[in-house]
Amino acid sequence: MADETNNMVRVIVGTVLAIILVVLLLMLLVPSWFGGEDDTDDGRDVGRGVTLGAVLDNPTDHVGDRVIVSGEVVTIRSARAFTIGGPAFGGELLVLTDADIQESGDIERALQPGDIVQVHGEVQEFRRDDAEQRIGATVAPNLPETFTGRPAVYADRLLVDLRGIPAVTSTPTFTASPSPQATPRF
Repeated sequence: MADETNNMVRVIVGTVLAIILVVLLLMLLVPSWFGGEDDTDDGRDVGRGVTLGAVLDNPTDHVGDRVIVSGEVVTIRSARAFTIGGPAFGGELLVLTDADIQESGDIERALQPGDIVQVHGEVQEFRRDDAEQRIGATVAPNLPETFTGRPAVYADRLLVDLRGIPAVTSTPTFTASPSPQATPRF
């Protein structure tokens, strides 16, 4: 009788462990079933969080990837281009968007140096002609040639923390849509 009970306990424990193992494997292989995938409800990949330094130090590891990167606005280069980062981050990362960042729209004021932004977009090697075609405007005429060949993020979503503006009641966003598939969802 004790042997039968021990065997039954082993079978039950083995079955429970097998079920747990299958669930864990499914969580790894099909994370969207468990709410763990970086997709919006429309299936568009929102990107993966990376540090500014990672993009600047190893740009080839990120070219073509959708990323989420945060930093302080250093310089407004034009109505559709700005840089984030600075000396503490090992340089500046160029951010381009097809939305006009100098128009305040539904927020209290336009984007300014010192604002903290979270940028969602695709990392590409910066080429002026490609950038102008992609954002539908002239890239900053004051942009140094040293940015050519360096990584740039083509943003389709910006979350902005406006410094110096009291009581912002919601997270301001600028809407950009470099392609019909990349229309941001807020």
